Amino acid sequence: TLSHIVSRKGLKLRDGLTVDNAPRAAFITDEGSVHDESFNQSGWEAVHKISYELGLDKAQVSGNKNLRNKVYEPKKGELASSYKNAIDSSFRYIVLCGFTHKAALYGLEPEYIKKIKDNNIVFITVDFDIQQDASTGEPAAKAFVDKIGQGRLIPVIFDTKQAAYIAGRALADYFSKIYKDNPEKRTIGAFGGIPWPAVSDFIAGTFQGIIDWNKEHPEAKTKSLNNTIELKTSFTSGEPVAVAAINSVIKATASYPVAGSLSFDTAKEIKKLGDKNKFIIGVDADQKNALKGHRIFTSVMKLIGQAVYNVLADLYSQGENSLSLQPGFEIGKKNGEAKVFGYGENEASKYVGVATSGLLDSKNDEIANKALEEATKYYESKKAEIQKTLSGQLEEAKKALGTKWPD
Repeated sequence: TLSHIVSRKGLKLRDGLTVDNAPRAAFITDEGSVHDESFNQSGWEAVHKISYELGLDKAQVSGNKNLRNKVYEPKKGELASSYKNAIDSSFRYIVLCGFTHKAALYGLEPEYIKKIKDNNIVFITVDFDIQQDASTGEPAAKAFVDKIGQGRLIPVIFDTKQAAYIAGRALADYFSKIYKDNPEKRTIGAFGGIPWPAVSDFIAGTFQGIIDWNKEHPEAKTKSLNNTIELKTSFTSGEPVAVAAINSVIKATASYPVAGSLSFDTAKEIKKLGDKNKFIIGVDADQKNALKGHRIFTSVMKLIGQAVYNVLADLYSQGENSLSLQPGFEIGKKNGEAKVFGYGENEASKYVGVATSGLLDSKNDEIANKALEEATKYYESKKAEIQKTLSGQLEEAKKALGTKWPD
């Protein structure tokens, strides 16, 4: 398996549910493969794991044959058909991974909106929050929420700043040891696909970790290659703005692309340089899996498997009106208060984290992993203080920029 998921002790179907009448769960990919070694695979492994632990399915490596809870792998343009198929096949807990689902979901016909209500269907939306979009006035989101009503959506949104902070502090620590006498090599270059918290939080958290390290170790500072960070590269390979951003950041020792598949493009360009000191920092999942043969200091991860597992565990064992991760939720009646999935107090509630080093050199990996361990300990020992700093970054930035703050 790809994802490490901590099982819930004593997990069992709630009173009144049996293997025969328990709600069925479906996982629908975002037009990608369920074996993508990333989000889709992690999410499906969570659905399949809990199905096995509750006795709803037998464990199997791949395929849907004889499974009660299933996976859909729609091709491009087939998302809406997948939803309809799942709804018509009596799946009640439908897990959607990735914001690419939004447009297709909004376009569901009235007859399927009615089926969603009549059959008490719940959508677990991973990495996107339709309710939040609706509250900010996004017309399509608001129209969809108005149609389906309350108590139909369980958003899973990650606080990546917390894990990113650990990565940033660890990077600065690593540089201080590897490049003690070479300050010009203690550099990071970052860019993002869109100016949105799901992207910028990775960068903001990492830079805060570096800033705090620099304050404590002024003799061994790590610096950003650029004074400003490009946040509008999009996620498409070959776009001029993306090419320019990649060519800029690879001048640094550490490249930090937060723009989907542009991580692959950045890693390839670094390899072309032939400089064995340079590397990338990955995002979303442990990119050692997808970028074999490329140097990766760490990856700031969203632990999707654990999040999906815990939401489904609540639904199956505690009840559809008793979600610890969304207090006040009542199916078909109330949305409740959606919780952010962050760096929890124990392994079962850690929804973000950092991956072990993959620098393709045992000595450097040892130093990097030690730095990651120390940064994790530091974060955990000062968690409340650091979280306060991270949550106040936006206001601090506005204060610092004054009239230069963009409207």
